[in-house]
Amino acid sequence: PGAVLLLSAGDVLQGRFMSRSDKNRRQAARDTMRLYERAGYDLGVVGNHEFDAGPAVLAHALEGLRSYQFVVSNLKPTGTTLDNSGQRLYRRTVVRSCGGLKVGFLGLLTPSTRNISNFGDTRFSHPKDPVYPAARIAVAELRQNGADVIVALTHLGLKYDLKLAKEVAGIDVIVGGHSHTLLKRWRTVGTTHIVQGGERFGHLGHLELVGKSGGGLDANRSTWKVVAIGSEMVSDPPIRQRVN
Repeated sequence: PGAVLLLSAGDVLQGRFMSRSDKNRRQAARDTMRLYERAGYDLGVVGNHEFDAGPAVLAHALEGLRSYQFVVSNLKPTGTTLDNSGQRLYRRTVVRSCGGLKVGFLGLLTPSTRNISNFGDTRFSHPKDPVYPAARIAVAELRQNGADVIVALTHLGLKYDLKLAKEVAGIDVIVGGHSHTLLKRWRTVGTTHIVQGGERFGHLGHLELVGKSGGGLDANRSTWKVVAIGSEMVSDPPIRQRVN
């Protein structure tokens, strides 16, 4: 109890899962986010598909979430349709106490969203370099706020997660998405460990973090594994009823 967090690396609002008989994509997006919340998700980052129906639909989907919190560190927070004044839709950084550790989270959205989705008037906080300056600022903020371990929740793809680990110091773990890569063993760049759990609920990634005295990650005692999700797993009746 108090030692488990359930994370999403983005691309929730996409494809046939957003279909409704009344074609109301706005309501479908809102219902989906609340379904994830009821299922126990704690933290998520937005992916490019969150913008498929435009930033206004995404804003409507994020409004009013309570226990499911989004963290996005590289978007311009104000002056756009996805207005985040007062961090009402998402947080730039988050620190969660979990199992005796203060775990700091930052979130990064792929810059390709500008070209492959309906980005609208949304802007990155550093348009010429949308990832690394924002990541460095977020890492510094998390350290200042007392994080023992820093986790980047990213929707960049494995290729760019590897580059992020090289370019930005201080990230202990990258939990990635976008490239749909199933990593059965974590990849390591310097002192940063990179994990990704595949796609479409095929697997559940299980990352166990053990901290060191004085802060930082004890990589020798921390572990990563993926568990295949199969039909033998018992579904949750209230969630199943809502999906149907």
